[in-house]
Amino acid sequence: MANQNLTDKIIRALKPGQTKGDLIENLYIKANRAKGSYSWIYKFTNPDNKQERPKITIGSYPMMSRTEALEIAVKYNALLKRGINPKTFEEKEAAEAEIQAMTFKQIAEMFKDYHRHNVKDINDSMRRVELYLYKKFGDMPLNKINLAEWHLHLKQWETLKNDTVKKVAGTARQILDYAQMCGYIAHNPLTTLRKSLATIEAKTNPTIKPEELPAFMRALWLSDAERQTKQLIEWQLLTATRAGEAVRARWDEIDFKRKVWTIPAEKMKAGKIHVIPLSSQALALLDEMRAMNGDYEYIFHSFRSKSGHMSSQSANKCIGDGVGYKGVLTSHGLRSIFSTYMNDLHDPMIHHEHIESCLAHVTGNGVSRRYNHSEYLEPKRYIMQRWGDYIAQCKHP
Repeated sequence: MANQNLTDKIIRALKPGQTKGDLIENLYIKANRAKGSYSWIYKFTNPDNKQERPKITIGSYPMMSRTEALEIAVKYNALLKRGINPKTFEEKEAAEAEIQAMTFKQIAEMFKDYHRHNVKDINDSMRRVELYLYKKFGDMPLNKINLAEWHLHLKQWETLKNDTVKKVAGTARQILDYAQMCGYIAHNPLTTLRKSLATIEAKTNPTIKPEELPAFMRALWLSDAERQTKQLIEWQLLTATRAGEAVRARWDEIDFKRKVWTIPAEKMKAGKIHVIPLSSQALALLDEMRAMNGDYEYIFHSFRSKSGHMSSQSANKCIGDGVGYKGVLTSHGLRSIFSTYMNDLHDPMIHHEHIESCLAHVTGNGVSRRYNHSEYLEPKRYIMQRWGDYIAQCKHP
């Protein structure tokens, strides 16, 4: 039957399952099985594969009039003339619309769900986000929140005497790292704000210079702290990890053959798998720990903890009270020593992005990040061994 202008009379005369073409090329109306239910269909030849005849359901009749369906069909025909697949185009536009509409609150809730395995920590972090950030940024589209707005909003809390602002800023940065990883933003503005918020970090995460590390190592091993706590601090130093990552290290995450420690994504702040090459010093420490805790799930096993591992505050308490570095160094500050030492080496074989990768910081665009996991392994192995050698020198000057 020839195509014709599809009037209401013609449409309603169609039998269930019957399809009728309009005068406009590629536009059809289909009578559905349910009485009085019709669908506008756009059926076309795929410009990328002439053997395919995909279709797009445009809308339902009479909710969508013929005039509205014609407008869409004309638009799709114009795309075809340019060699563009209308279906792919619509999917891309829908994805772009989703990106444009994504609010800070929506991505924060996605981030919370992604880290649902770590219930206590994520709930504590999200309570601060809800209290300090949702009122200002909750309903704002992510890509509409500019650097200046983040800066002004976070800087207003610099005078707080506790570490609330640091925790809020840190969680916000993790949320935006996650948004960047998911493709909702191209760049995390809070990465740029690291320097301007440095005074906040300095109050809560004091650190020492790399050349001061030998004195700290000597004080650590001469202290009355438990040997396992000292080993935990050394493990955190050797792997440049955060306290929470270090205490939750499991034996099944260690590949002794490849000499790497693979931390699952759900344990990481940025929500990405983190692969750490293990230096000879780190492997030697693991041999010590295996003699003590080899039969347990966690490397730093604890009988006193319900979790089965040492507390993430164990290292901080030891550094501050046991070693006497309170207000001078924190466990998180150990990572800063690593970063400073490596960046100051000026070794042509060490690049900044490799150092950042060792610290599990999100850098680069979506394409380059896909290759970090594999291509950066050998550069990271070189870095971690250089660092392990320096730790050994500091421990036995």
